[in-house]
Amino acid sequence: MYELLQQVTDAYDHERGKRLWWRGHGDGSWQLHPSIFHRGLEDSEIELIGRFSQLAPALDSTLGDQLQLSDWLFVMQHHGLPSRLLDWTESPLVALHFCVADPGHYDRDAVLWAVDPSKINLVEFDSERTFGIGTPEVMSILAGTLSPTGNPAQSKIAAIIAAHRDPRHLAQRSQCTIHGRREALDENDEHRTHLTRIVVPADQKPMVKGWLETMQVNRQTLFPDLDNLALYVLENAITAHRTGEST
Repeated sequence: MYELLQQVTDAYDHERGKRLWWRGHGDGSWQLHPSIFHRGLEDSEIELIGRFSQLAPALDSTLGDQLQLSDWLFVMQHHGLPSRLLDWTESPLVALHFCVADPGHYDRDAVLWAVDPSKINLVEFDSERTFGIGTPEVMSILAGTLSPTGNPAQSKIAAIIAAHRDPRHLAQRSQCTIHGRREALDENDEHRTHLTRIVVPADQKPMVKGWLETMQVNRQTLFPDLDNLALYVLENAITAHRTGEST
């Protein structure tokens, strides 16, 4: 565990105190591109957005005509629909949770990714600014969602300030990148230079999960709603029962 935390510290030292964003993959073979692309659903994107935005207001009165396309992407992402957003967090411990949360992947090494968001935008836009939702750079990418024209501005990748519409976004210290093209960040030579890749060995996952539990980084703290509280309580009860049976 000490070696893993030392690598996290080294990532910050390497970037000389700059802000880093983190992402955890339970399977080290997964690439850094959004779900809409790795599921091969980019041709259905407009249909997904249209259908979801048509039906969702009937279930949540806070959703309505005032929402822009960017807002709908965040809401869709939050509820599990594929989008062109890729989630990141400002906390390495939150990202580490996602490396080890799923026991179904305990036979595979995980990967903890880190990047300075300003480096993404420097490569793509020659600017170290982290963009807001309504900036021209982001609006160009969004325009490519609605009406692709082949304009190079529509195929950029941008690090943007995430819209915090839900308590879990605050709990997870969420940020995100928005992707105008299928290429993964780790496929691009320029971006790969600025990425830090830390392997979490498969055999260490249970230990890391236990350590995070001690640090109160778990399903209940990162997903503060009743459904996830119930799952957290149930998982702990099952674990305690199994432990009791084995003693």
